[in-house]
This record gives sequence, C-alpha cells and structure tokens, in this order.
Amino acid sequence: MSRKPKVQVGAASNAASKKAKAQPRPTSTQQQNPHFCFRYADRATKEAWKFKPTESQAPALVDFICEMARLTWAEIEAQRLGSGNNRHKRHHSQEISRLTKAAQDDLTKRRLSETFDDTIFRFRLNGEQRLWGFRRSRTFHIVWWDPEHRVYPSEKKRT
Repeated sequence: MSRKPKVQVGAASNAASKKAKAQPRPTSTQQQNPHFCFRYADRATKEAWKFKPTESQAPALVDFICEMARLTWAEIEAQRLGSGNNRHKRHHSQEISRLTKAAQDDLTKRRLSETFDDTIFRFRLNGEQRLWGFRRSRTFHIVWWDPEHRVYPSEKKRT
C-alpha cells in the first residue's frame, strides 16, 4: 500500500501571493554608499597627479576611502568647510573645462571625457590633497591622486 504525500491546501496560492508582492522601490543613489573602482586609475601620466600614492600617503588614502565608503552620497555631499559666508562644499563636482590644460589633455588622451560626462568629482582629503574621478550612479571611478592640488588651479595664493 503506497502512501500519498500530504499536500497543504492553499500552499500553492500562498507561494504565488508572496511572489506577487511589490518589490521595494529602488533607492536614490544619494542614499547609497559609494563603491570605489580603480579601473580608470591613471598610473601612466607624467604629471604630479599620477595615481601612485607614496608609501607614507597610502595608509591615509586607504583610511579616507574606507571612511567615505561608510557614508551615503548625500552625507558626503553635505560636508562643508569654512565658516560664516565662506562655507563651501568639501567634496564636489568640477567642470572638466576648468581643470588645467594638462589634466584636460590626460582625460582626452585616455578618452575618459568621451566615456563620462563633462564633470569630474573630487574628494578633498585635507590641505591640498585631492582624489579625482568620475561618479556614475553610486560608483566612484578613481582617476587621479593629487596630493599637491595641481589638477585644478586654486585662486588662493599658496604660501
């Protein structure tokens, strides 16, 4: 005598109803943590912004990237420097046309200005140190490590 397996009544309809539930709405990339990508890191340029941090710079740069990866893009872009009327964004986009000619040439040579938009994003670590790259959705594509603030000419006099 063979036994038939027990079948729960309504089990199939419960499974189907679980699948039919609406998927959660996609979150804005502003509410997501950045992913850091090194695919476009420029290690070939002869300029001062080659992505090749020195042995003494590397630990602080890695710590900074880890710190930024824990924040959302909205939290990153909300960070400000200065006081009073002199407050400005710590991390922000910059029009490529406002970079030094040599930096623009590097992007053109590597065809990155064709791959990405007309703006490049930069993180300010401290003092003159900058990390430059392109933001696409939640991903930050690292291009340059600029420890001497050479990619974008500063209007302030260096002393």
